[in-house]
Amino acid sequence: MKQQKIINIKSISSKQLKKLIQKDGDIKLLSTGFLNGYTNDKICKNYYENEVITIPTGGTANIKYWNGKFLNSLNNICVSIDKNKFNTKYIYYFLQSNKNFIENCFVGAGIKHPSMKRILDIKIPIPPQEKQKEIVEILDKFDTLVNDLSEGIPAEIEMRTKQYEYYRNKLLTFEEE
Repeated sequence: MKQQKIINIKSISSKQLKKLIQKDGDIKLLSTGFLNGYTNDKICKNYYENEVITIPTGGTANIKYWNGKFLNSLNNICVSIDKNKFNTKYIYYFLQSNKNFIENCFVGAGIKHPSMKRILDIKIPIPPQEKQKEIVEILDKFDTLVNDLSEGIPAEIEMRTKQYEYYRNKLLTFEEE
């Protein structure tokens, strides 16, 4: 099923987006890059709320999923046309599994831009809603596990490095005889 309608969601520049970062925010700042920030409604009144998939308008295929309040910075935004048939997160995971193909849809000499026609031509297999939900639940569990490991490993390395330095210094410090 092809794109049936276009929803206009205003974008702001990445420079503007960075100025909005707040520690106590609950509005996701959806950049085209790897910025992982939030703002709040005290600073920003013009936000959107939806379950979305983003594909950058330039750069690389940094595909993101978000469900909630957000501000957009130069992304193409995808939403489900019928949540009873198409699980947005299932579609996100399918696009992630085809990231190499999508990356090849980004063309240009300087900053690469996606050929959205090619991306929209991707045929996405749509199993029954229950199966889509089951796939999402399994992949969410793996995603959480990988993220926990990614966060835990640097902390573990830092602790082991400190432990090593402590024992090295302790073992190599001698009292004068």
